[in-house]
Amino acid sequence: MCLRNDSPRTLSRKKTIITIITSLVLVVGILISADYLYTQNVRDRKEYVSLANVKNDEILFFYRDDCPHCRKVFPRVLHAKVVGGKKIKLINMNQQKNRKYISKYDLVTVPTYLKKNKKGRYVMYTGTAKSTLDEILNH
Repeated sequence: MCLRNDSPRTLSRKKTIITIITSLVLVVGILISADYLYTQNVRDRKEYVSLANVKNDEILFFYRDDCPHCRKVFPRVLHAKVVGGKKIKLINMNQQKNRKYISKYDLVTVPTYLKKNKKGRYVMYTGTAKSTLDEILNH
């Protein structure tokens, strides 16, 4: 049965288009869910991170998996590492063995980023401001 003056062929095309759009929405939803779960999994790891052989171009990112400010910036930092190819060490301060870095690097808050300047000395950045992240991750 045809609605309005639609031919069976036109109805078939409409069904195909609806099926394609529905499939695309489903695939995008799955990809977003997978990205979220991957980010959450990496963020919540409480592994010890050795900083014995840090490269000059590596960024040290100190965070806590239960910190709301850290959770805000973590996806962007992880994206820069995984997709952007930035060398970033992710150091979860909720791992007891990583807490020794508090005194070693004079950490007072998280999120904190350490990046070596041209003289080989660490420059410390803190916070969640977009401008701070841009400066750290894009230079």
